[in-house]
Amino acid sequence: MDELFILQLEEEIDKAINHLVFELSKTSTGRANPQLIRGIKINYYDTLTPIEELSNISVPEAQQLLIKPFDATTVRDIIKAITSAQLGINPVDEGSQIRIKFPPLTTE
Repeated sequence: MDELFILQLEEEIDKAINHLVFELSKTSTGRANPQLIRGIKINYYDTLTPIEELSNISVPEAQQLLIKPFDATTVRDIIKAITSAQLGINPVDEGSQIRIKFPPLTTE
């Protein structure tokens, strides 16, 4: 009985640690971090699809993310989903790609 309890406890602790790591990876550090937008779901042909399955996400400069959708028709849907996520970032439509600029950190 005790071994079963310990195994269940270890499983719950692992889940909690993984969740904490995921949440901390989204913390703003003043640099562009693709983790900030990973997991955002896009309505793609009536199916909620993670953004990383619909596009390449890169960091061309320290404070910019560049999103290049595989299908250019999804640009507006991706922008809408990013804006709806209320992350405090403003995506810019550049035709077939989306650029997100992050402001530098302040002392606050």
